[in-house]
Amino acid sequence: EMRGFGQAHEAELELLREEQQKRTEAHAQHVKELEQRLEVQQQQAAEELQRQQEELQRSKEALVEAQVTAEAAALEARAVRMEAASTHAEPNGDILDDQLLRVEEVAMPVAKANSGEVLGLQKRIDLLENRCASLQRRLQSQESVMSTAPLRPSWELKLAAVAGPYVTAVVVTIHRLALGMLRGFLEKLKSEA
Repeated sequence: EMRGFGQAHEAELELLREEQQKRTEAHAQHVKELEQRLEVQQQQAAEELQRQQEELQRSKEALVEAQVTAEAAALEARAVRMEAASTHAEPNGDILDDQLLRVEEVAMPVAKANSGEVLGLQKRIDLLENRCASLQRRLQSQESVMSTAPLRPSWELKLAAVAGPYVTAVVVTIHRLALGMLRGFLEKLKSEA
């Protein structure tokens, strides 16, 4: 009888072991499925994060571009006001000092060396270069029409490209003063002769 109990007990233990093994395998399979789902969710989250970062970068670039466009429009408006003011120039043809565009008055966006802002600055430079070229052509056409001496020396833009706007402003001012003194001296000589 004990032997029958022992065999029954062994059979029952075997059944329990098999059932436990099945449960362990089912649990392992369930854990594996959950890990796969987690991996898929992490991958989707990483892709979504990447898309959001790209969208943020595009938004920053659009913002910088909009700022550049707005500043260019403000610069254009200021240039138009200066042109209108230049029609009310002093009788000797010089433009009043407070009507000149000063570089330090033009607000520049703060660069943080990120590609969007660099792109914005490059676009701003292009806009300003185009505006300068347009104003230079307009000035040259006005100079050719005017019978009096030009308001600015022909070499001023080349000097500005080489030495910068501040040095150019000083040199042109000295040139104008010297030219004015020479003209005054020549007028005196003509009147004495």
